[in-house]
Amino acid sequence: MTIISPRKSVKLSYQQLLKAVRALPPRQQQQLREVLMPTAGVYLVRPSRSASAVQRGQRMAKAIQSQLAKATTGTLEETMKQLRGRSWSL
Repeated sequence: MTIISPRKSVKLSYQQLLKAVRALPPRQQQQLREVLMPTAGVYLVRPSRSASAVQRGQRMAKAIQSQLAKATTGTLEETMKQLRGRSWSL
């Protein structure tokens, strides 16, 4: 498969790209998928349900809960005044 790379940046909408890919023969569509698949970088994996993973998750949850319990929290109004100044409450 030959890939042509233009010197000028071409901006295609998703619809334009989809239309161009659909115009390719099935074999070239498959080749394109094979070329682009490694660059996707997103993989979904089921979480481990092993006893050690569950225990680790419970330990992490307890650590987060203790950190949240120690944190001083205020109202939204107080937080926004602190972050943005007096203009929030005007």
